[in-house]
Amino acid sequence: MRYVLSPLARVAAFIAAIATVLMMVHVTVAVFMRVGFNEPLLGTIEVVSYFYMVAAVFLGVFTAAWQNAHIRVDVLANLLPAGVRRITDLLAEMITLAFFLCFSWGLWRTALSKTRQGEEVDAIFAHLTVWPARWLAVTGLVLAAAAVAWRLGRMLVGADTREAAEGLVIDDEEAAR
Repeated sequence: MRYVLSPLARVAAFIAAIATVLMMVHVTVAVFMRVGFNEPLLGTIEVVSYFYMVAAVFLGVFTAAWQNAHIRVDVLANLLPAGVRRITDLLAEMITLAFFLCFSWGLWRTALSKTRQGEEVDAIFAHLTVWPARWLAVTGLVLAAAAVAWRLGRMLVGADTREAAEGLVIDDEEAAR
């Protein structure tokens, strides 16, 4: 599973980064056109919110899940004995997995419904088809759930779970330096 998820995480991170840059450029051009030439760039809000943000957020969630880079506050957990800390880590992974599965199931149902409806939004200049972006959100969360399930499985058998991070996540000792 690692050999599938790791390259997918790199691709997802790249697409999320491109979407973020495109969003930044698009909004900057729209502001420049509006302020500098009193000519709004039509459809900016729709394209940014339905495509760029969806890609950046949901593919970013998968990337963060794979790298185990979600924000965590473990001040109290670090005070616990190693055995208890292992149990809290397992519980946290199980809760995260349940959240991702429930969220992706809800998004899947919505995406299916909106696909059948052929969901579009009025972007002033044209009708913009937006239902494909819903599937991008589902894909990001399903992959995030797979990443968490992989890590949870590794935790349950006592294997190292830091290899998914590929050196991108710093641990407490590195952060203290």
